[in-house]
Amino acid sequence: LEAATGRVLRVTASGNEEVANVGLGVDNFTFDADDRLFISKGSDGSVTRVDTDGTSTELLPAGMIQPSGLAMINDTVWVADVFGLKGFDRMTGEQVEEQVAAPPFASALHTTLNVSADGDNLVIASWFEGRVTVWDPQTQTPVESYADLFGPVSAVRYGGGIAITQHYA
Repeated sequence: LEAATGRVLRVTASGNEEVANVGLGVDNFTFDADDRLFISKGSDGSVTRVDTDGTSTELLPAGMIQPSGLAMINDTVWVADVFGLKGFDRMTGEQVEEQVAAPPFASALHTTLNVSADGDNLVIASWFEGRVTVWDPQTQTPVESYADLFGPVSAVRYGGGIAITQHYA
């Protein structure tokens, strides 16, 4: 599996052959007794079956994995959902934005446990990566970043700085 590309490869003596590509964030696969391939994507919670003729069927559509934080910027409700951010129109509920933190630990957007609004930016707490990032959702780039933290579970702009809650076991 190549999480960064979504490709599933068959490794042979003569080289790699692409078996399927279901997009960014693949994380697991299995085969059934009829050699059909089943692929899960941790980045969006979907499961796809790929038949031996190469056709694919979505068995479980993409959706929320673990919504765990909310922030409002203008008319968008932002949801922290472990491997990314989802934005919803506050009035219609329609999803209007998705920013994926895949592959985990290697993308500009870090895994997202919690989120808070900071003007037009978002403050993201990444418990998995021990990091808090101020994120510009328009340009999809970090504005500030604080690393080497111990289990940050929440962060907000406060008094000109960032107040961070860390989880200690």
